[in-house]
Amino acid sequence: MQLPDKIMNMVKSCAFCYLMCRHYCTISIVQRMNQSTPTGRAMLLYRLLNKEIQLNEDIAYVFYNCTNCGRCYIACETKISNPPEWIEETRYMLASRNMITEKVRALRENILRHGNTYGLSGDKLLDKISDMEEIFEGWSDTLYYVGGDIRSRHAEIAEKTIELFRKLSINVKVLRDEPPDGGILYIFGFRNEARKLATRLIEKIKSSGVNRIIVSDPLAYASFKVYYPKMGINLGGLEVVHVLELLSEKPMKFDRLAVKVTYHDPCFLGRRSTGVYEPPRMLLKKIPGLELREAAFNRDNAFCCGGLLQPIDEYWAKKVAEMLAERLGSKDVDLIVTACPRCHDSLRNIGVKTLDIVEILNEQYLPGV
Repeated sequence: MQLPDKIMNMVKSCAFCYLMCRHYCTISIVQRMNQSTPTGRAMLLYRLLNKEIQLNEDIAYVFYNCTNCGRCYIACETKISNPPEWIEETRYMLASRNMITEKVRALRENILRHGNTYGLSGDKLLDKISDMEEIFEGWSDTLYYVGGDIRSRHAEIAEKTIELFRKLSINVKVLRDEPPDGGILYIFGFRNEARKLATRLIEKIKSSGVNRIIVSDPLAYASFKVYYPKMGINLGGLEVVHVLELLSEKPMKFDRLAVKVTYHDPCFLGRRSTGVYEPPRMLLKKIPGLELREAAFNRDNAFCCGGLLQPIDEYWAKKVAEMLAERLGSKDVDLIVTACPRCHDSLRNIGVKTLDIVEILNEQYLPGV
């Protein structure tokens, strides 16, 4: 077993480090075990690569028992190592050797077969919007890339997004058969499959004649911005923006809404990609009567929801979500607002009232004002 020299230097830096990331790691906070910390994982990997221990499925699980949230890098005082990078490299090595857990294997099959992590068949977006033919067949230089997890389980997010686009006279088209972006497969070590899906998607987007892509799902956004360059996928000049970046540039007026909310920063919209922090806050502050409260840990320091862990280990994913709800002060506000379907699910599954930000913006928007 061998890793690239750059990755190996990161592993050594983490394995023999004693600093703060262990107190910032999403999983180690809830599990309270050394092997859950970046240092613990790095030491385990170091021993594995030096043939001090034998690889088995239990050891492989340790490297999938991570949310890839990147809080560890924010806490790192040296910035020599970026644990999500060497964890993703390790997963690639494990996947190449077929040393993966059954749940990781099932996640891969769900994406390849159904286009989403949930294993759901069918396109719920078609049920939500009656005149989809206009969007499928109409001309526009802007594509709205919905993403498989939203189309299959949270079609209401896409529905409200398209409604708001129409109110703002933003003309978009949607792919009829939308290929998965492949980002989550890359994260979990299935790079060949990820590259095939990414190539197929970009070819289809380019053939549609658009020059701009608007994205809702933070993980899909990170795929275009972060993972496609790693895969060597050329976007060919396509501009990629998140829906909140686009909306924050529009002159918009909203109806009054007397509500206390906390906005939760999704990992893959913030520190794991381009740091889209201000647009959602700017938009929420435009709503009269809405009181926006900030969590003690926000933006780069925001806690993870555990969403990427959900398909791998439901128990610990729930524990992470419970920790997040407490840190957000969910009992002190009327609702939590976020911009990620996985964050939405994680919090809703433990009984926290949660809405996607676009649902609020669409409902409160005042046309023609």
